[in-house]
Amino acid sequence: MATYSKELAQNWINKYNNSAAKAEGTSFEDFLMDCMMDYGHNEEAAVAVCESINIATFIPFCEEVNGGAL
Repeated sequence: MATYSKELAQNWINKYNNSAAKAEGTSFEDFLMDCMMDYGHNEEAAVAVCESINIATFIPFCEEVNGGAL
């Protein structure tokens, strides 16, 4: 299983919690995938996400850091 830092997870949890997407009912998984696809929004972040995050292992890790489902 991939290893992620708690800081990385918390950063994405905060981005999600403060997003319009969450307010509109978008799931955390869809939010992450949209961020990965949306290179025009923030290319540097999107490239970093694509290179460093595996959705299948990152979401459970974030939920563990969060103390519950997102």
